[in-house]
Amino acid sequence: MTGRPRLGSTGAPKRKLQQAKSKANRQEADSSSDSINGIRAMLVGLSVLQAVARERRPLPLRDVAAASGLTPSRVHRYLSSLVAANFIEQDSSSGEYSLGQSVVELGLLALGQLDSIQIGTDALVEFSERTGFDGHLSVWGTFGPTVVRWQSGRLGYHFRIEEGRVLPLLWSATGRILMAYRDFKDVASLVKQEITAWNREHSERQIDREEVVEMCTAVRRHGLSSSVPSHKLDKLFGPVFPRMYRLALETTAVPIFDHMGRVPMALTFFGADDGPSINEDAELQKELRLAAQKASRRLGAG
Repeated sequence: MTGRPRLGSTGAPKRKLQQAKSKANRQEADSSSDSINGIRAMLVGLSVLQAVARERRPLPLRDVAAASGLTPSRVHRYLSSLVAANFIEQDSSSGEYSLGQSVVELGLLALGQLDSIQIGTDALVEFSERTGFDGHLSVWGTFGPTVVRWQSGRLGYHFRIEEGRVLPLLWSATGRILMAYRDFKDVASLVKQEITAWNREHSERQIDREEVVEMCTAVRRHGLSSSVPSHKLDKLFGPVFPRMYRLALETTAVPIFDHMGRVPMALTFFGADDGPSINEDAELQKELRLAAQKASRRLGAG
């Protein structure tokens, strides 16, 4: 009697299939875990970067750790990666950390996507090419007046302020313009820092909030700010802003308004004590105001 052929057991193939599925699930879980860990690491790295940025000064390792809420050993690992990517710079002598060039470049690229920056840049380049003066376009950034564009003129003073530089409020024509047209409560903390720093070093001549408010009123009344001692505006500012805090180069800044009447940007140009000067030339002042007004109209200002 011939029997039916015996079929092999089906248990082994089923086990292999189950093992393959289990392995795939583990790999998927591992991949998901790696992805989550990568996201967490990125967020921690960004928090370290923000901690350095917020302080507006070079920081030692312990201060970065305190500001970011991490242990020094852990924050050091993230700082090393950020330094390698040029998002953070470490001073070779002091070991302190500050923002790197990649952060500046990234910020400028982001700003460059805004039409308003291009409009301001057009005004900057046009006035510089017509008159020959060096100048820059600045905006109110996270940490105060920030240079976003520089334009060298044919007069060539061999002077330059780097894009990304944050300027003081009280000691720069740009800072005074951008401060004067903002709600004072929005700038009060920065003003307080600069007043405190000044008063700590100059007991013989203390300044206070009321003097700064008076200066802002004068800037708005005249529609420009100047750093030149002989200029009529500085007769108002002289007691508050001594000559030692002025650049050897003269500076003149004017506001650019937007469609809501705010001043998001300022045009600033430089002259020399022994050369052509916007501050001593009424026609050049008029041209500069017209350049800012043209940019303001393009931004929708009335």
